[in-house]
Amino acid sequence: MCGVGAVFSRNGKPVNPQELNWMVHLMQHRGPDGQGVQVLNKGQLGLVHTRLAINDHLHGHQPMSDELDQVSISYNGEIYDCARIRAELSQSGYQFKTNTDTEVVIKLYLAYGLDMFKHMNGEFAFVLWDNRKKRLLAGRDRFGIKPLYCLQTPETLAFASEMKPLLVLDRIPFKASHDYLLSSFMGNFIGHESFFEGISAIKPGHYMLLDQKGLRSQAYWEIDLSNKSNISFGDAKAELAHLLKQAVNRRLVADTEVVCYLSGGIDSTIVAALAAQQQPQLKSFSIGFNGASFDESSLALQSAQSMGLSSSILMADKSALADAVVNSLRHIEIPISSPQPIGMSLLSRHIRDAGIKTCLTGDGSDELFAGYAYFKLDQLRAMELSAGKATQELKQLYQAFYQKEQNNKVQLWFPSQDWHKHVFQNSDNGQAYVSSHVIRYHSVAGLRHRVFSPAVRSRQESMHQQTHAFYHKSSLLAGNSIDFNRALSKQQLSNYIFPMQSDRVQMSHSVEARVPFLDNDVVAFAQSLPSDYLMDIHKLQEKYLLNETFKDTLPEHMRFRHKQAYHTGYSWDDFSRDKQGKQVWQHYMDYSQLKNSGLYNPLFVKFLQQVNRFAPRGSTLKCKTDLLMGNIFSSQVLLDQLKPEKLKREAQAMC
Repeated sequence: MCGVGAVFSRNGKPVNPQELNWMVHLMQHRGPDGQGVQVLNKGQLGLVHTRLAINDHLHGHQPMSDELDQVSISYNGEIYDCARIRAELSQSGYQFKTNTDTEVVIKLYLAYGLDMFKHMNGEFAFVLWDNRKKRLLAGRDRFGIKPLYCLQTPETLAFASEMKPLLVLDRIPFKASHDYLLSSFMGNFIGHESFFEGISAIKPGHYMLLDQKGLRSQAYWEIDLSNKSNISFGDAKAELAHLLKQAVNRRLVADTEVVCYLSGGIDSTIVAALAAQQQPQLKSFSIGFNGASFDESSLALQSAQSMGLSSSILMADKSALADAVVNSLRHIEIPISSPQPIGMSLLSRHIRDAGIKTCLTGDGSDELFAGYAYFKLDQLRAMELSAGKATQELKQLYQAFYQKEQNNKVQLWFPSQDWHKHVFQNSDNGQAYVSSHVIRYHSVAGLRHRVFSPAVRSRQESMHQQTHAFYHKSSLLAGNSIDFNRALSKQQLSNYIFPMQSDRVQMSHSVEARVPFLDNDVVAFAQSLPSDYLMDIHKLQEKYLLNETFKDTLPEHMRFRHKQAYHTGYSWDDFSRDKQGKQVWQHYMDYSQLKNSGLYNPLFVKFLQQVNRFAPRGSTLKCKTDLLMGNIFSSQVLLDQLKPEKLKREAQAMC
């Protein structure tokens, strides 16, 4: 994986070479193995690149052009089945100088133009210049595993893997996006704006094209839950086993060693078990937390031993989190509600210190196979809605759910006594959809009004209309509440989970993550599954098909293991009480700092801090206020650490 960037001068003036170098230096962590700058189109376009060498170390320098200099590219990612694609293109007369997938992407574009994306299975983001047609193309993978941001002004169009290289250009006022605060910040993931106003993310499954007709965004792939298969459950198990094994094997191809993340959950354990069948000397890496209320490292160790894997476990504590929090947030670039991404950053550093560049993860499984607790709760609510009342069986299932999921409250399901008021009604088909995403949005309406400043609140009505339109569009993709939640959870995965605890923290330490569950073939199969294969609601068993498929592959202690939210075991309240954490917390949560940001009602935030401090541990009130405090705290850090003048000084010092 790498860092990519581009600056296009829309007024015809030459791009500034110094700015291109700044962009390179601010992404050096993404590509320590090589950096490059290419100026094209009579100085009107600059491509930049930083390289993490995974395949063909000697010949993969970027930006890369074809042999006739028709096409140039700055590319980040991995395309799987490259050997097959290269062979097919070679038969069509295309020649190759390297063994990199970067060159394969160039030849795919030359062969198929904008239809190239149909042939790309993997994680990627790139910016490509076609010198023949004088057009600029920026594309991103289907789930947004790899980041790509865009800045637009009348004079400039710029792209980058992270926001820092765009902020350093100093083309836009430095301020937080009020739309982001009213949506993603509050757990409502409907759009693709970033935390910073004027910067947006290229939508997953989309490309942006600039040519003589202007600038436009176009979808090349969208989630489709409407075409269901009539496959039997037994055949579904066999097909899933085949497809996921194939996806794992595709991701083991590399010129560097590939390892796996291993937690106490079944997703990473399934991936590790399948990888170990192909690569017997596989290494696993895990993290634990000393003195925390929640720690799965012993389970991870037990799984590694059962599968014959070598295991390296990093044990961290609150002081380690406090030391890493500011730098982690600089790389994450969005507010975070939980300290868990800081733990993932520490684990990524641990992997890199071991000399490893590439790892497999279990990301994406919960979204595809209905793994979160709210899938079950919302199905119970939908059954109640259909029956017109809570039957005796439903009452018993509700009680069992609340007991089973007590520790996942708020993080994996949202408590609500009046959820009936927030059922989404599709006005086109008359169907009702029950979703915790929608319930949460409506339930925090009063909180949004009190916590934000008048300037932020002025955008509420506009964002409400956008939210309703997004829910309506998502409901058209789904025939029931389970699939409605799957569509919404895909948005959360792309807009929050991947930026928060995947690419950004991994690449901050030059570690590439590969995601077998989001292989094109696995995703297409999962989308076609009947929704009742995804859970056994009467046993409150999530990911039913996945569990049944791999029950003999998993170590015995992991079979049908209940889904737990991944977290560090520490709350933000714990963090703020620690000696080192307290100092950082008090600095950024100071009343004057909150007031100067212009985003919040500082008196109400101070009130919430006291509520969070004294609320009983494990209570709904404690969980809700802690998540909100984390978002506010981390937003304050970002507004301080990512100021353009600070980034310029940092980049200049590296030049």
